[in-house]
Amino acid sequence: MEHPDYFFGRSPEHAYINPENLEILLAHLKCAAFELPIRDGEKFGRHDTMEVCRFLEETGFLHHSAGAWHWTSDTYPADATSLRSVSSDNFVVVDTTGEPKVIAEVAFTAALTTLHEKAIYLHQGLLFHVNRFDYDERKAYVSSVDCDYYTDAIDYTQVKVLEEFEGEELPICTEKPARRVHGDVRVNRQIVGFKKIKFYTNENVGSGKLNMPEQEMHTTAFWLHFPAPFLARLGDYSPTEKQSGIVGLGNALRTVAALLLMCDPRDLGVALSEEIAGGLETFEPNLYLYDQYPGGIGQSAPLYRLTPRLLQQTAELLAGCGCEAGCPSCVGPVGEVGERGKEVAGRILKELMA
Repeated sequence: MEHPDYFFGRSPEHAYINPENLEILLAHLKCAAFELPIRDGEKFGRHDTMEVCRFLEETGFLHHSAGAWHWTSDTYPADATSLRSVSSDNFVVVDTTGEPKVIAEVAFTAALTTLHEKAIYLHQGLLFHVNRFDYDERKAYVSSVDCDYYTDAIDYTQVKVLEEFEGEELPICTEKPARRVHGDVRVNRQIVGFKKIKFYTNENVGSGKLNMPEQEMHTTAFWLHFPAPFLARLGDYSPTEKQSGIVGLGNALRTVAALLLMCDPRDLGVALSEEIAGGLETFEPNLYLYDQYPGGIGQSAPLYRLTPRLLQQTAELLAGCGCEAGCPSCVGPVGEVGERGKEVAGRILKELMA
């Protein structure tokens, strides 16, 4: 076992929350008002409920009378509130192998990557092939299958910074050093294809194209900004190799970040900014690690605080991996990050920690 201290010397889990998440706050207030009217001036935690209650009145859920907000909707709010996901807009999985029956319910964001047509869906140790994905009806029709591969969605993601909560330059001696930042972002994401990955060997054994609806999400993120003077320090690598190295670094950072946060790697999204107006020679990219949940659930703020540890452990991951040029265990397959992707990612980490 490598790094036994991680297994034996840590707490069993971390609990991260984001009390500013409006989607969660609205759901909680609906359930609270259903049980008991919310009085004027009453707080929900540290939140003043007045503004949110006005919004719920405008949308037909509450009515203000006699100094309190009363529930007026005919619906039962707890039915529409999930304890497992932020959004209650989920997809159901219908098994059509025999008599059609619902076998699972999948969160909206996860469904787009796991239930697209021709996907292999894993449920209770069994494999199912997705025959049809009905986006409008929020249903996926599957049938049992026996195969030796799984599918991995390919997405095209754009991230726009909305607000910086905090940020600072990393302690290196350059004219314009790299920065670490934590803030609000808008993520536009579209699933454009998928890969077939063989079990145990992680070989890419096929692919396919998809045309899924684009999704927009407001969430929180941690990101690294690489100015042109910083990238110039990397040496004689081509602009394309530098970009591939940053992509590989993002893959490795997500792996380590999931360990630090004790979350699933799929809870974190990775994106490289596409703002390259002047070409690869002049681009100054941002490398984002963002919460894969609307509004954010509090995972990006710890990454900002743990940046030195995150970088150090990522460097150890690359150094300890036995591959030569990249693999799924570190920066990603060579076909994704190029022949020098791992080398460039290691060099970037060295400069970040100098």
